[in-house]
Amino acid sequence: MRSWGMAIGPAYAVQAAASVAAIGATLVLARTGRPAPRNAATAAAVLISTPYVLDYDYVVLLLGIGFLWKDGEEHGWARWEKSLLALAWIAPLASRAVASATLIPLGLISAVVVLGIALGRGVRASPSRRSRGASAR
Repeated sequence: MRSWGMAIGPAYAVQAAASVAAIGATLVLARTGRPAPRNAATAAAVLISTPYVLDYDYVVLLLGIGFLWKDGEEHGWARWEKSLLALAWIAPLASRAVASATLIPLGLISAVVVLGIALGRGVRASPSRRSRGASAR
């Protein structure tokens, strides 16, 4: 937000909101039966919740991608998940150059993508959702 010219107070408010959302998503996943989506969300939330992250910090995201990859191999993939995970893996390589030229935060976008995939996989796998689906049949 600061690189886009936002004043420090509102920028901190946006950062706080993003942090609360990322931590909240991780807490939601802590209630699911599968640890891989929760662990991936935790890795992504670490990066989203930090107001100053550089490209080399995104090595943490590799853990999240690895957890999601293992979960996908064990429980199946949505058609688009592999492609998005590959893009999230490669995005930090260009994030600094792209951010310098365009102010587009590719690193942050990749962390949000990993968090979104983790949340989707975790919510789809939650025990309460499975029991509702079984009772509807």
